Amino acid sequence: MARQIRHGGLSYAIKSRPVAGGEMRPFACVVCHACAVVKEVLFNCPAKKPDRLAERFQDEGWEFDAFNANRITCPDCLARRAAARRGESGRAAKSRPVPTPSEGTVVTLHLKPEAGTVLPPNKTELTVEERSRVRDLLLGTFDEKAGQYSEGWSDLRVADEAEGVPPKLVADLREIAFGPLRAVVELEPLQARLGAVDGRVETLLRELAGIQDEQAKLRASIADATKRLGVR
Repeated sequence: MARQIRHGGLSYAIKSRPVAGGEMRPFACVVCHACAVVKEVLFNCPAKKPDRLAERFQDEGWEFDAFNANRITCPDCLARRAAARRGESGRAAKSRPVPTPSEGTVVTLHLKPEAGTVLPPNKTELTVEERSRVRDLLLGTFDEKAGQYSEGWSDLRVADEAEGVPPKLVADLREIAFGPLRAVVELEPLQARLGAVDGRVETLLRELAGIQDEQAKLRASIADATKRLGVR
């Protein structure tokens, strides 16, 4: 699991991810406030150099403010905003003819999955619409400060309410945009300590088995020697 660090008052999170060769490197992660698309860039000193971080995201075409999450905007949303301001989007929609499918044309319909539908195992990212639905649900059900859901809610329920979104992708977006579950954060070190103790117990049990085996061999040797020497 990638290690995430959230800096108080900042609009981005830091995740440590493995790169080529297995070395762990820090990545700055942001979420577009308009469509919830996620962007990550490699960065070495995020906490100390927010100006340099801004340059990295701006080079990628993003609007970026290290201290204001409402000014984190992806290139697509910036383009739509600019088009709306120029009035081009409305005029283009009115003037653009609606094509009539001809014979042999494949028309894709985006329908809500039926109950029990098994999603493709290779779905690795959310669409813009799915990210928006998940983000809206998280805003109303997840308490970022408490690090927990409202009663009755979970990643699984958000995934179901968002019309068949994989729970794993809901959890990924929640961790980046809203933070980790406190229960997971508190349990992880305890589970790690338990794993270490379990390992020590297994080692001691193996050592004890070896000692008991040596003890049995010594008792047998003493019994043989006593019998051979006629000692009672």
